[in-house]
Amino acid sequence: MQFHNLVNHFPIIFPIAGIILIILGMIYSSELVKRTGYFFFILTAISTFLALNSGEGAEEAVEQLYPKISHHVIHEHEEKAELLLWVNAALGAISVVAIWASWMSYSLRKFLFWVVLASSLLTCYLGYEVGKSGGKIIHLESSN
Repeated sequence: MQFHNLVNHFPIIFPIAGIILIILGMIYSSELVKRTGYFFFILTAISTFLALNSGEGAEEAVEQLYPKISHHVIHEHEEKAELLLWVNAALGAISVVAIWASWMSYSLRKFLFWVVLASSLLTCYLGYEVGKSGGKIIHLESSN
């Protein structure tokens, strides 16, 4: 449970940093800054995988510690986290391609920039939803 609590905020924080970096890279025409932002999206995918996989152990611990927590609340959080994993895995993969296209100076890099930006905005929204549903698990007063 402690490891899950440690890593569960990274899939929310990393994409925000990535968005800031790629937008700054666009403003200042810096491929290096954009690549750094893309790297944050790769970290987002990895951290989402870690958070989701550590969530199973956390689920068991929470059910033992807080038996009044509805299984429905935990299941809702898990379902949202699984969707976030798929979106972040795709974002991470697209970011790898975007780094490669940027490095090789392919014209595809401009198109990939917009795909990554749109995907990262979706990731932020889904991350918000996962975080909100996860907060209902630990903070019993907001689970109503």
